[in-house]
Amino acid sequence: MILNKTTFSACAVILSTLALASCGNSSDGQASNAVDVKYDSVVSLSSNKVLISDGDFFALDVTASDLSASEGGSVTLKFNPALVQVSSVNVNNSVWSFVNQNGTIDNVNGTISDIVFSSYQGVSGDAILATVEFQSVSKGTSSIVVTASDVNPFASNGEVLNVLFETANVTAN
Repeated sequence: MILNKTTFSACAVILSTLALASCGNSSDGQASNAVDVKYDSVVSLSSNKVLISDGDFFALDVTASDLSASEGGSVTLKFNPALVQVSSVNVNNSVWSFVNQNGTIDNVNGTISDIVFSSYQGVSGDAILATVEFQSVSKGTSSIVVTASDVNPFASNGEVLNVLFETANVTAN
């Protein structure tokens, strides 16, 4: 009996080694450093490129796509305050009807921290999390970066979701 168990273990090690070796190569035989990551949702702004005139106001929705029954979460936005300023943030209360916070706007350091949104029921699919109104205050290009906030991670049934956060660029002429 012990001989069979040892043989099976040795076969499992050999098969595991072969599987790992084959994962490191692409179909053309070249080494691949890409890792397939499965995200539970993608959080982005309603437009990834905004072109405006200096002094213009513009609004961007913070959106989540492909949500897997999330009860909520929180995000922080970062921007260049020498180029854009935030005038308001409004969580989408029609979707997120439990505890919501519009976040803290800091136009000196270029952040909106801890925009919190939640719902009693899990929200699935695509949803607007919040709408942010900006104003261009100078010519140039600014990135607006969406990141996770530590206050309330995206979750579903008590499990933290793996979320991809995307960046947008605003150019004022």
